[in-house]
Amino acid sequence: MLLTQMVSVYNNRTKGRFGFERHQEIRLVILVLFLSFVVLLVFGVPITVSLGLSAVLATLVSSFHAGVFTEIGALVQQMFSSFDSFPIMAIPMFMLAGEIMNQGGASERLINLANVLVGRFRAGLAYIGIVASMFFACISGSGPADVAAIGTVMIPQMEKHGYHKGYSAVCIGAAGTLGILIPPSIPAVIYGVVTTTSIGKLFLAGLLPGILTGLALMATSRFIFKHRVGEVAGNSETPLAVADIEAGPNGPPGSYRRRLLRALYQAKYSLVMPIIILGGIYAGVFTPTEAATVAVVYGLVVTLYLDRELRYAQIGNVFRRAGLISGIVMILIGTALLFGRIMTLEHFDQMVADFILGFTTNRHVILGLVVAFLIFLGMFMETLAAIILFGPMLLKIVQPLGVDPIQFGIIMILASEVGFMTPPIGEHLFIVASISNTPLENIIRYALPYIFTLIIATLVVTYVPGITMFLPNLLYK
Repeated sequence: MLLTQMVSVYNNRTKGRFGFERHQEIRLVILVLFLSFVVLLVFGVPITVSLGLSAVLATLVSSFHAGVFTEIGALVQQMFSSFDSFPIMAIPMFMLAGEIMNQGGASERLINLANVLVGRFRAGLAYIGIVASMFFACISGSGPADVAAIGTVMIPQMEKHGYHKGYSAVCIGAAGTLGILIPPSIPAVIYGVVTTTSIGKLFLAGLLPGILTGLALMATSRFIFKHRVGEVAGNSETPLAVADIEAGPNGPPGSYRRRLLRALYQAKYSLVMPIIILGGIYAGVFTPTEAATVAVVYGLVVTLYLDRELRYAQIGNVFRRAGLISGIVMILIGTALLFGRIMTLEHFDQMVADFILGFTTNRHVILGLVVAFLIFLGMFMETLAAIILFGPMLLKIVQPLGVDPIQFGIIMILASEVGFMTPPIGEHLFIVASISNTPLENIIRYALPYIFTLIIATLVVTYVPGITMFLPNLLYK
């Protein structure tokens, strides 16, 4: 019904290819495109296949008179040619760099550093998981990778020291959402490519919102811990470090300063990596794609020759895992671009704009509607697909309202974080449920405070642009 109403707003009355009015033909193609996509998802077809098949079906309807095979062949060719983009090459390289560092023990070192920094506080293990996720986000650029790397270490330790399984799992799952916000961010790369926005500025814009969101998640964890301490933390209020369990509740012998210096020294190579990536970009030494390649080389040197925790025999497995994940992501990008191109050719962006602007012209209401739509979209669609399909379209709506493309990119990413924690997609929930061996229904109730926190963070960034634009405006004058 909503699609039909939006299409009816578009008043192009020229004759279509079926002898219909042009607006009727557009209505038919768009309905076929979206309805086939929804039906395929309902029947459990993977989102990548659903996007591709629905695009093909819409193409059949749209170009039946002109030669189906010619049109589909051209469409497939466009899908593959979309990969011929220099910025997109950064995605598999950042994924490979993150996998190398993770297999080289980076997650354990960052967790140990986080323990020294915040482990002495009540709800300390929750803080450790969130801070460690923020550190690892500077390496991986991926939320699921962040959750898997930190969760496999932290969730068992939290359970061992009396934390409720549901709380432990959800806390780490929520912390992992920072993996797509704190630079280098893979969704930021995709948004920059599809909207021709500076990826370097997007990286910089995500830093401050990422830190503030991390602090908000820590406050949420403290609130839950305080009000449900009997269930959440049992009798354990003093966390033990993952790397220092044998040393007792107070950590290894020596002063706090010595422990901090020791942890910093152990994690030094992991901490230097984001400095090299971001510093090189903002100093003009290399582009984000070149920075991703430098990160891979740096990761190999560190893990093979400096830390020596990665062996030559393991390199093949690391490349295989990174290649598999990258392949899945790249196919998703290709089919999403294909789906998005059909929407563009059928002027769906103009339909949406006319529909929203016909409903209201109030800037704040329009932004609220867009954010609500993005949050709803994140519940049913993978982040990268949502950005590709709706990023350019929604940007055309909000940019005339004075919203900077850089700010809107961060708004989209933050809104997508909510989707990681909400069924039916809820990717992070499924990951942590698997790690903790806990049924999903037993952990969802702990997710509600974190979901609320992420929604508030999205609204704050939406209506307080200074948080996002402060650093880009400071460095790019």
